[in-house]
Amino acid sequence: MIRRVVFVLVFVASVFLVARAEDKPIRFDQLPKQAQEFVHKHFKGTDVSLVMMDNEVFSTSYEVRMRNGVSVDFDKFGRWTEIDGNTVMLPVSVIPSKINVFVNTKHPDSKVVKISRDRRHYEVELDNTLELIFDLKTMKFKRYDN
Repeated sequence: MIRRVVFVLVFVASVFLVARAEDKPIRFDQLPKQAQEFVHKHFKGTDVSLVMMDNEVFSTSYEVRMRNGVSVDFDKFGRWTEIDGNTVMLPVSVIPSKINVFVNTKHPDSKVVKISRDRRHYEVELDNTLELIFDLKTMKFKRYDN
């Protein structure tokens, strides 16, 4: 009997948690202030086509899509986690300067079309599909990743 009660409670809790997770469109002014400022600073003059809030069980994230095909993902605090140009060259202002110097020196004919970061690394994708990994703190090149 206790097993059944525990099973039912776990099942109900699981259904509740899954039902809570959802993606929904929001207005640009509903983004965290830091995310709004980032878009205004680095994508000035670029029209925003869609803003989505992804409400997961234990986290919230945001995605901003521009009319030119660029999308920017933000964490719950408004810090960018990924900028995907979808073949469009990213603004130099969003690329850390040490990474930009490395790319310009080692791959002068390539452009950065995607950059993401996590707790330890920056991952940069070039228009030739080459992926480069950099240390988050030192910005030193670590390896190529394909």
